[in-house]
Amino acid sequence: VVDMLISSFDIPTLLDNMASELPKIGIRRCFLSVHLSPEKAYLDARLMLAFSESGRVPIGKDGITYKAKDILPDGIIPPEERFNIIWQPLIFGDEEIGFIGLEFNPLEEISSLALAEQIRSAFKASMMMQEISEKDKLLSNLDQMKNEFITNITHDFRSLVTIIMNSAWLGMD
Repeated sequence: VVDMLISSFDIPTLLDNMASELPKIGIRRCFLSVHLSPEKAYLDARLMLAFSESGRVPIGKDGITYKAKDILPDGIIPPEERFNIIWQPLIFGDEEIGFIGLEFNPLEEISSLALAEQIRSAFKASMMMQEISEKDKLLSNLDQMKNEFITNITHDFRSLVTIIMNSAWLGMD
C-alpha cells in the first residue's frame, strides 16, 4: 500500500489506487474529504472518495460538497447500516487539508493513525504535484505569449526602420 501511495502523482490516480488497494489490507470503508478553504476548515468540505464493502460509492469526478460539521453528505451511508469508523484529520504542517474515516477489523494489526499519516502525505504530495503542473502550464502559456509579442514587435520595428531607410534614400536621391 505504501508503494501505491508513493507512486500516485495526481489526486484522481491516488483516489483510484486507494479504492482498489485499501480493501486488500482489511479496510472495509474509507471516506476522504478535503476542506474547501484551509482558512475556514470546518465550514465546507468536499467528499473526494467513498467506498464500502460493496465497492466505490459514485460521487462524481468533482466529489460532493457539504457542510463539514455533518462529517459526511446525506445519503452516502444507508441509515440501516451500523459500523465503527475512526476519523483522523489530514494535517500538513499548520494546514488542515481535510479528514479521513477508516473502518477495519480491529483484530487485524493495522494502525489507523499510521495509515492516515501515509495517506495524508500522499494526498498532500499529489496536491502539490497538481499545483506544479497547473503553474507549469501557466508559465508555458506566458512564455508563448511573450514570444509572440517579441515576434510582433520585432516585425513592426523592422517595418518602421525599412520605411525610414527608404524615405532617407529617396531624400538623398
